[in-house]
Amino acid sequence: MSKICIIGHFAFGKELINGQTIKTKNLYRAFCEAYGCDSVAAADTHSLSRNPVKLLSLCLSSLKKHENIILLPAQNGVRVLVPLFVFLNRFYHRRLYYNVIGGWLPSLLQNKPALSRFVKRLDGVVVETQHMKAAMEALGFSNLCIASNFKFIVPLSYVQLIFNRQKPFRLCTFSRVMAEKGIEDAVDAVTAVNRALGETAFSLDIYGPVDDNYKNQFSLLKSHFPPFVRYQGTIPASNSVAVIKEYFALLFPTRFFTEGVPGTLIDAFFAGVPVIAARWQSFDDVMLDGRTGLGYPMGDTQALVSILKECYDNPERLNGMKKSCLEHAKQYMPNEALEPFFQMMQSSDNKN
Repeated sequence: MSKICIIGHFAFGKELINGQTIKTKNLYRAFCEAYGCDSVAAADTHSLSRNPVKLLSLCLSSLKKHENIILLPAQNGVRVLVPLFVFLNRFYHRRLYYNVIGGWLPSLLQNKPALSRFVKRLDGVVVETQHMKAAMEALGFSNLCIASNFKFIVPLSYVQLIFNRQKPFRLCTFSRVMAEKGIEDAVDAVTAVNRALGETAFSLDIYGPVDDNYKNQFSLLKSHFPPFVRYQGTIPASNSVAVIKEYFALLFPTRFFTEGVPGTLIDAFFAGVPVIAARWQSFDDVMLDGRTGLGYPMGDTQALVSILKECYDNPERLNGMKKSCLEHAKQYMPNEALEPFFQMMQSSDNKN
């Protein structure tokens, strides 16, 4: 029997770069480095929602073979995986943990008392931010710890920082390409500020996979891009710092209020690039406003335009934040981010 099994969306054999898959693979790697690969197994839930027999087989096999089970379901998966594992665990008595991806769990559980009861029976629920922990505590949860999202990235050194002082100031987005990520807000804001200033003061490069449900709409949007807006496709996650470091700022105009610790912000911090971000629910847990970037009210494109104008008038405001970004990045290194989770598991081991 091995010590740990991590169950999540690995999508083995596919090159998916969404946040859920990246975090699942990163967590597996981190646990392998901490406990040794012989002690850690991986179970892939990709496509199992369409095959309940295989899903049940995966659950039973995991419980039979492993002492600790770590679940990383997305919003749809949590409704199935957590109740199923809690029910089956009555016969196996393993330790069950739920490592939450994103910041949506408190709102999901708000009006679902039956699902909440299952989640409360887990040995631990690992959330990404203090705001999430407080929201879960307000719902009566106590089996909690905070372990931030993280990445295996080598940060820039101070001497590698690139200070942008020439127009047009280069901006980028680095996320899934979809309306809910604020892609249209970014295009509208850059277009508006350039029009207001009467010149190409800013350019915008859009990186990331286009969401399947947004492809037609994005194709239409691209057909009307001005010359200073470009779609640059996708790049390997390992190249994120090398690409982002060239930019004046990263835009994060999300419309998802329940973001947790977005991976794209971690990329930017490691690249020493300030972030101009919509204020999502956990904004203050991730951003140091005025030190690692600037925030504006979610959905307020005019406020984003105003910030860009201010940055145009005083580019050193953002350039002066670069070192703070690198300092802030340290807390998103794997060992630093996961230490509370390791301690929670150690505490559970000691009790048994």
